[in-house]
Formats: sequence, structure tokens, C-alpha cells
Amino acid sequence: MKNHRIVVSRHGGPDVLKVLEEDIPEPQAGEVRVKVLAAGVSAYDLMFRRSGRLPGTPRVPFTLGEDVVGVVDKLGEGVSTTPTTSSPRVNGTRGVLGSRLERRNMRS
Repeated sequence: MKNHRIVVSRHGGPDVLKVLEEDIPEPQAGEVRVKVLAAGVSAYDLMFRRSGRLPGTPRVPFTLGEDVVGVVDKLGEGVSTTPTTSSPRVNGTRGVLGSRLERRNMRS
């Protein structure tokens, strides 16, 4: 099974978005792997993609998306569940780009 992510290949319109296929990442110590169910689209995503002039725009190629909702599908070393955990669902803002994909690693 492969992971698919959407990458901005250069600045411009929607046509610059490309789908890359890559190996599914293994979570490192202190991380969980999340199967992404939804990733928000913000005005920053659009500005980063269109012009690249907004301060903090990453260099191409890059993956958009800061907000993510998903379910934990694998635990990294040192991460455990607790008896009060009723659902493996997670949400978060990464603080950096990269939530437009099927699976991603996040700090637990």
C-alpha cells in the first residue's frame, strides 16, 4: 500500500497541484501515524500556492494543509493508549504545512 500526497510543484493556479505516491511513513519514537480523514483549506494555503510572496511561504515543492482530522493507525515507540481513551480520533494544527495526504506522522 502506498501513501498519496498533494504537492505544489510551482506557484500558480490549481493546475500546479500534483499527486505523489510514496511509501507510508513509519512513526518514530514519540509519534503516532494518523490516517487523515479531513484537512482544511485556508486562505494561507491559497496564497502560498498562488504567488509564493507571502512571508513564510515554503520553497517548492511543498505540501499544503495545516489543520488535520484523522484516526491513529499506528503508535511509535514510547506511545501508549490510556484507559480513558475512548476513540483513536485526533485533530490538530501542525504549525507547519503538510496535511494534504493520506497518512502522516504527528507528535503524540
